[in-house]
Amino acid sequence: GNFNQCSNPETIERVGRFFHEVVIPLGPLVRAVPEREGRVAILESYATTILASLGTWGWGSRWGDFALAANLAPYVLYEEEIARDGIPPTLKVLLMPDCPVLTKKTFAAVEEFQRDGGIIAADEKLVPGLLPDLMLPDDLFSDYARKFGLHNVGALLLYNQSKTYYPWDSDGLYSSIPMGYVGLVGRLTYDYDLRYMIDFNIGRNGSENFAKGKRYGTFPSFSFGWIPSNEKFWGPSLKKAIGYLKLRASWGKVGNDNTNGARFMYLPGAWSFYSGHMSGNPLNSGTNFGTNPGSGDWLQAAKELTAGNPDVTWETATKINVGLDSRFINDKLSLYLDFFWEDRKDILVSNAALLPAVTSLPSSYVNRGRVKNHGYEVSMAWEDKVGDLTYRIAPSMSFARNKIIDMLEVPPMYDYLARTGLPVGTHFVYELFEYYNEGTEERYEAQYGKPMPDQGVALKPGDCVYVDLNDDGVVDANDQHSFGYTDIPELNYSLNGTLQWKGFDFSMTWVAADHVNRLLNTYYRDQFGSTNTSALNQWIADNSWTEDNQTAILPRISFSNRVHNNRDSRAWLVDTKYARLKNVEVGYTFNKPKAVPMLNSVRFYLTGQNLLTFTDFKGNDPEADGGNYQYGIKYPMTRVFNLGMKVNF
Repeated sequence: GNFNQCSNPETIERVGRFFHEVVIPLGPLVRAVPEREGRVAILESYATTILASLGTWGWGSRWGDFALAANLAPYVLYEEEIARDGIPPTLKVLLMPDCPVLTKKTFAAVEEFQRDGGIIAADEKLVPGLLPDLMLPDDLFSDYARKFGLHNVGALLLYNQSKTYYPWDSDGLYSSIPMGYVGLVGRLTYDYDLRYMIDFNIGRNGSENFAKGKRYGTFPSFSFGWIPSNEKFWGPSLKKAIGYLKLRASWGKVGNDNTNGARFMYLPGAWSFYSGHMSGNPLNSGTNFGTNPGSGDWLQAAKELTAGNPDVTWETATKINVGLDSRFINDKLSLYLDFFWEDRKDILVSNAALLPAVTSLPSSYVNRGRVKNHGYEVSMAWEDKVGDLTYRIAPSMSFARNKIIDMLEVPPMYDYLARTGLPVGTHFVYELFEYYNEGTEERYEAQYGKPMPDQGVALKPGDCVYVDLNDDGVVDANDQHSFGYTDIPELNYSLNGTLQWKGFDFSMTWVAADHVNRLLNTYYRDQFGSTNTSALNQWIADNSWTEDNQTAILPRISFSNRVHNNRDSRAWLVDTKYARLKNVEVGYTFNKPKAVPMLNSVRFYLTGQNLLTFTDFKGNDPEADGGNYQYGIKYPMTRVFNLGMKVNF
């Protein structure tokens, strides 16, 4: 609920206490309710479905110290403004006192709530119009925690389900059919004296996308932790140098059933029927076997739209993480390390590459993909106080790289055309020799020992000259190769810093990325747009080859050779590493200003965003994509300044 909408401090305090003592033991049950005239809705849920569900599952009595909860809980809580002089707003609660999920502690909190002015009622007339139709519960769980001396034991059992009406469907065939999921999760935890920790989790999830026998997947995980700094041998001298040290490791398996919105992938193929007619697109025409096409005697035809795969099932990802948390030098220095490995198997990929073109068979999804990923994360922080100066500096960095193990790729004619073994999203481009000019043929032959290949167009100064990688004398699709990094940076950095001195405060955030390339696309290559009516980008104009700018990084602007120069090549693959001053804030606080005794404090501050960016790519924001039709061109990054004042009474 939105507690900020309550106007009375006493009401807010009562709501908060009731929330922590009654609502939280009942679990994740908040459901937003729109504000109605004369009332501020805070929290809403229902009772009937929970009681019926608990009875059906045999959970019809109190479970002592277990906290049994559901998304649809048995009360409505709201604040009603009463327009009477001297009478504060009254807080009312709709509650079924005999609900089996309430424990003795909860009943005590309810009684205290009544004594404090709250109204407990099971009469819907108190809240007319607030109760909509009943719904099925989304979550139901039981939680257990016990302490036996130095031993701490915990357990959790969670059931969840969801249903989405009118979901997006990439095939456009099943959007009117609701999409549902169900799952059951169990968890066991144990620690001894906060020194040794073990967690075990297991999930059982069901998806509508798979056939019976393959619909459910089991996904276990476990983790271990050890805190040597809590051991007896960790003496005072060692404690002073290394105040805290935790070693941890985890292993787990997760599942995925989503493939670009495709649904019911196990079902037999879907068909579409066409009424007989003449069409320029043969896929939309009927047929005219034994008839005269010119007479209009066309027959109805059918086309297979999709092909099913009854063996399709869950993708799985096995994840391993090893790390440590530590603090040194009287907790002034902190260091966190994480190393991770991921092996994603049975990735749903299309088998289109394996289907003979002459068959016209539609493709289907198969569990054949596999990708491995590994990397690390490092974060540090130094915090200290020197006199009145308190400061903190916290750098961090991360590295991640993946590799395609299997993507159902047909072995290409040349090894350098293969995508297997490369990171996901690797760019394939033509190798650019240079921009054509006087003496290009001689320089090409001198470097490669063979004549310059046929480029397929009549070259003019400033046009792209591509390298013939397979030595067949012609530049074609077989001369593309992988180059550079993907659109996702492998290396990410950040730096946060804060300073406080008397009334002054200062903070800043730097971010940076490296090992990243963007393949500039339509917005940059179609210089005047597809209809030659668009404005020319200034960065393109400044960096395109001309007689006066023969060291330019882009080919000449041309209408006749536009297609040739606009091929995916190293000309359009740019390095977009960058470093950016993301945020800066400077402020000063006056505590208990004498000039205004009623004020507790006044703070003036100035903030700035995106103040500095260091990058070799000036065409746009280096964090933006290459400007293809799918994502479009991003609006250039803007600097933002704010001057403000914060007053506390």
